[in-house]
Amino acid sequence: MLARLPGVFEGDEVRTYTGASGEREFFIFLKKAEAAELAANQVLAPLHDGSLALRSREAVDRIRLATEMLAVVTRLNLDFATRPAETALTTDHFMDVFRQFAVHWRAGDVPPSGAQDAEYLKRDLILGIAFPDYTKAVLRQFPRCSRRSGRSSAGSSPSPR
Repeated sequence: MLARLPGVFEGDEVRTYTGASGEREFFIFLKKAEAAELAANQVLAPLHDGSLALRSREAVDRIRLATEMLAVVTRLNLDFATRPAETALTTDHFMDVFRQFAVHWRAGDVPPSGAQDAEYLKRDLILGIAFPDYTKAVLRQFPRCSRRSGRSSAGSSPSPR
């Protein structure tokens, strides 16, 4: 096992809002994908923090392993999108039931639930990204990344500017 996500509850029970099988499978998919992303980030961390020379053989091996972990995320996405109807998260359930749990309740808050997968953001900050207004979008989604908050949800990565 390369990475394990921290949990709030003991055991492996999947908690859902409604108990629908598609909702359960959606949460399993999200957590598996986030764990694979976390593994990729952990593998890349020594390259980012300077403890490993970028031109070393180990660095190349780590980059390849991180690439494989991201390929796992792609495979998980494809598998989830092609689930059998009896275990799929239907559009109706997502739009009419599930979505209400991931909305903002007050202006400027963080939704009380939802994927909240920050691993891709951490990797963007580790590797760098040059999309216009990307930092603004990150700060809108994760306001605690701001230097003004005194905290960075991107781990050891510098806060976006």
